Amino acid sequence: MKILIVSPKFHPVIGGGETYVLNSIKRLHDAGQDVSIAVEPHPQRNLKGYPYPVYELEGLSDARMDIIAATAKLYKLIEQVKPDIIHVHGYFGLLVTGFGNPTNIPIVLSVHSTPVWGERIVGGMDSFEAELNFARGTLAVGRPRLVTAANSVYAEAAEKIVDGKFEVAVLPYPVDADYFYKKDGSALRQQWGLTSDDVLLTIPSRIIERKGIKEAIFALTELPEHFHLCVSGAVTPLDPVYWQSIQESPEYKAVQDRVIVPKQPFLYDDMPALYGATDIVVMPSYYEGAPVATVEAMASGKPFVGADSQGINSFIRNEENGLLVPQKTVKELAQAIQRVANDPALGVKMAGQARKDIPYLSWDAQLPVLIDTYKRVLAA
Repeated sequence: MKILIVSPKFHPVIGGGETYVLNSIKRLHDAGQDVSIAVEPHPQRNLKGYPYPVYELEGLSDARMDIIAATAKLYKLIEQVKPDIIHVHGYFGLLVTGFGNPTNIPIVLSVHSTPVWGERIVGGMDSFEAELNFARGTLAVGRPRLVTAANSVYAEAAEKIVDGKFEVAVLPYPVDADYFYKKDGSALRQQWGLTSDDVLLTIPSRIIERKGIKEAIFALTELPEHFHLCVSGAVTPLDPVYWQSIQESPEYKAVQDRVIVPKQPFLYDDMPALYGATDIVVMPSYYEGAPVATVEAMASGKPFVGADSQGINSFIRNEENGLLVPQKTVKELAQAIQRVANDPALGVKMAGQARKDIPYLSWDAQLPVLIDTYKRVLAA
């Protein structure tokens, strides 16, 4: 089976959807599938470092799309590759593929934008109605044979968006559980000047308001001096205005010596060592869709403290495999962190249960489902 993946965002990874794209193409290639990918150009990408073809197409971008250039280049690429099936990731990729698919090759669409019905579908527009119209218009252009959703949150929104015109199926984001489990993070702790008595908290999230970065930093003001927080996404903040507003706050200034901002971005291959260095993973997001970082944290063997929010609470059960606190509550977040730090046995128990909860999300379990999905679409 010849598969062309179209994903403007790819490696270097910036989010859960891109992590899924990266790992799916790795696994498909290792399973003997003839797979290639069309992506947005990236200055840090070494094309010779991939064992499968990676085609950088000018204009194929979520943020700076050139629909004419991207369509022309993708049209030629499809004629060159002659795929049996095209797996598109995201609405912007679908728009270009819809225009550039000359022989109506079957398309599978995966949507990664976190939905909040009534508020957000793709983000960035002035109204929900405009985003809904854009999504439905793009579907009409791309005509996917199947729309896939990472979980029930995405699927419920997708069903409303497609309005009965396209089939929707759930394809979870798998995780390589052994890849993240109890890796050595001692070099990072040494680099950051941390001793065995120091408690390192990590928030493995991008710098945008809904991730609760502010609450995590403000919670540090409620914790003892030997607690430190690694904000891995602050190397290149996705929302620099939001990050600056945090840095200018008196709360940040009070604890800035205990806030660790790495010198270089942490990409997918860097995360096992970061989890290994971490004592407690913190995710106080206001909402999530299918939070890959949550599942990675569950795989890492480290205790988890987060907000009781959409997406997170679909994986974390309070007091069983992690602790959940109300959204946007700094004191409660700090108290939960302190509780785990003071009771190592509790942390070990919850982290162990989290590991037991995720075998169904392994690639061994989910790769056959992905391949069977392609075969089903082709057979139809």
